[in-house]
Amino acid sequence: MEILDGVKTKLGALGYVPGGDEAALIAFFIGEAESRLLSRLNRESVPEGLYHVWADMAAGLFLKHKMLSDELLSAEGASGEIKSITEGDVTVAFYASKDGSPRDRLMRLADELIRPDESVIGAYGRLSW
Repeated sequence: MEILDGVKTKLGALGYVPGGDEAALIAFFIGEAESRLLSRLNRESVPEGLYHVWADMAAGLFLKHKMLSDELLSAEGASGEIKSITEGDVTVAFYASKDGSPRDRLMRLADELIRPDESVIGAYGRLSW
């Protein structure tokens, strides 16, 4: 499976279906994820065993970019901490989840995808002299 397809599959599994015009942006984050992995591994290419880690990192970078540019949750109608507003007798409801707002949860997910477990990556690293 090509890495671009892997990233699109991961994004789809997370509930985001990328549009055709986002392929170039996804490819940019694939390159960034590759650079981050290679610098940590001291290698010339990403080992096959880290294919899914690479796809996860690229998907996380893409999602974080979408969140920080306010393109993701605002498009879905959940832009922040406020859950609902009622005008009659003024009621404002905030997300009371122990996990925070949808934005908070998505940012944590993106961060987890971008920073994989060091033990997984460490198994493929090489020493530099």
